[in-house]
Amino acid sequence: MGYILKKFKEEYNIGSVFDCCGKPIAELGIDEDSIIKKLEDRMILHGVKEIVTLCPNCYYFLSPRINSIRIISIYEKLNELGLKFNLNIDEEINLFIPCPDKKTRHIKNSILNIIDKDIIIKDINDINCCGLGGCAIVNENKIASGFIEKLKSKRLNNLYVYCATCAGNFNRNKINNVRHLLLSMLGIDSLEIKNRSSIFNRAMFKFY
Repeated sequence: MGYILKKFKEEYNIGSVFDCCGKPIAELGIDEDSIIKKLEDRMILHGVKEIVTLCPNCYYFLSPRINSIRIISIYEKLNELGLKFNLNIDEEINLFIPCPDKKTRHIKNSILNIIDKDIIIKDINDINCCGLGGCAIVNENKIASGFIEKLKSKRLNNLYVYCATCAGNFNRNKINNVRHLLLSMLGIDSLEIKNRSSIFNRAMFKFY
């Protein structure tokens, strides 16, 4: 994470914000309108014209709710910056599509615009969720655990994700060979995805 944010700041003068989009709280039934308004007002106060999201959940949650600021995924932004990436992969990769992108594949298609055209990508379409969507791990623990067990049973090599939540949950549940596409694109080894919480990572970045 630190590498990505440093690169964006130094090369493109794009800053970073550690905040919650509000989706997890909204799923608990708490007033999402006030959460969105506070976030939007704060961004406007600081002169933000565009929010580049690394998280698919943030992208899909904020896009229809914030109209005064442009919401764009990091992959769309990389494409706008004219960047292309060679993943140096010789074999087929298995791609886990995160919940919010399953219907439109908007973010996935943005990724395809900036990576090697000859990579064979096999979407994993028979598993609905990594197990953490919609507070499933709390409300429907048995179903959420079933998603993980089904993925484990596939024993896949070259399992790629583009959602940090999916990556973290798969790694915590000891699913092997999980790689994050963004890190691979930037040449960062993501096989050893850390089990730290997002709160810990944010705290660590303060001292980066």
